[in-house]
Amino acid sequence: KTRLCTKWQTTGSCPYADRCNFAHGDQELQKVCHGRMHAKSVTGICMNWQQNNGHCSYGARCNFAH
Repeated sequence: KTRLCTKWQTTGSCPYADRCNFAHGDQELQKVCHGRMHAKSVTGICMNWQQNNGHCSYGARCNFAH
């Protein structure tokens, strides 16, 4: 978990609880490794970003390069 849950940040709770893919507090945040490639590395250019004049609805959560 490398990012805070936006639902948890805004409301203080999350309907996904322990099943949530995002951190519920600083204590759950993992450090991000930028030094080497890993399984969640960007794999190509985002097609949404290319086709929508530089806009992608996934924003920072997108797995592709913008």
